[in-house]
Parts: sequence; structure tokens; C-alpha cells
Amino acid sequence: MAVEDFDSVKAVRAFGAKLDAKLQELAREEGVEILIGRVTYGGAFNFKITCSPLNAPGEPKTSPVARDFLLNYQRLGFQASDLGREFTFAGSRYKLVGCKPNSTKYPMICQNTKGKQYKLTVYDVQRALGISPTVPYPDNEALLEARAARAEARAEARMS
Repeated sequence: MAVEDFDSVKAVRAFGAKLDAKLQELAREEGVEILIGRVTYGGAFNFKITCSPLNAPGEPKTSPVARDFLLNYQRLGFQASDLGREFTFAGSRYKLVGCKPNSTKYPMICQNTKGKQYKLTVYDVQRALGISPTVPYPDNEALLEARAARAEARAEARMS
């Protein structure tokens, strides 16, 4: 593959696959996890590469969002054992896989049965898991007030 061939998306993806194979080889040698993220391209291209240490042998691998959940679960009103729990939300099954604490509106990361990850609010996950939202979280009160206002507006619209 020549450098001038990198103008096509197919060529960049092929290069990314080769790069991933080499990086996984390096990851095994060094005992780390290396993930290639999105790529941006034009005349030049950039790959987002994330490297994180693996857990000790015999311990399950913990993702960055799972580690963030284990560091912040009390602040969000959960228990450590809630990580990995399955629940039904909006008619679909999900599993709580972690959180992104810097995200104020949708900090909870959940995975559906097909493996796709979704962002949900703290309130929605707590309600789906049967947890009373007793710990104040910035969005809980505002979210509850907004939902109540929307419900009242819908009720008034039906009456008129």
C-alpha cells in the first residue's frame, strides 16, 4: 500500500486494521490494553489510541467507565454491587456497565443485550433498578420538575 493510496476510506481502514494488529502484539508483550478509537482523515489521518493497564491475573478486566463507577457510586446514590446489574428500561434489557462522572445530564453508561452502549440519566437507572433517588444529584430535582411540568402541560392540552 503506497502513501498516496490513503485518500480512500477503504485504504485508511485497512491501514487501521494492520495498525491494530501490531498494537495488540505490543499490548500482549507489555501487559496493557490498547484500543484504537475513531479516525479522522483528509490529506493526513489521526487515530485515537487509548492505553490502559490490565488488572492482576485472575481479576476480571475493568473498563475505565466501570472504574469511574466504583469511584463515584456513593455520590450518585448507588451501591458497588449495582455495577453489572441488569434492568429493563423503555421496553429493552440493559446492564449497568459504568459511568462518566463529568457528564452532568447522562452520566450512566448502560449496555443493551446486543452489546451497544447507551447513556442514561441517574434518575432513569435508579428507577429501573428500584432504587429510591434519595441522594441529591444535580439533575434529579430539575429532571423531576421538568417531567411534572410536561405531564401537566399534556393534561391541560387534552382538556382543551
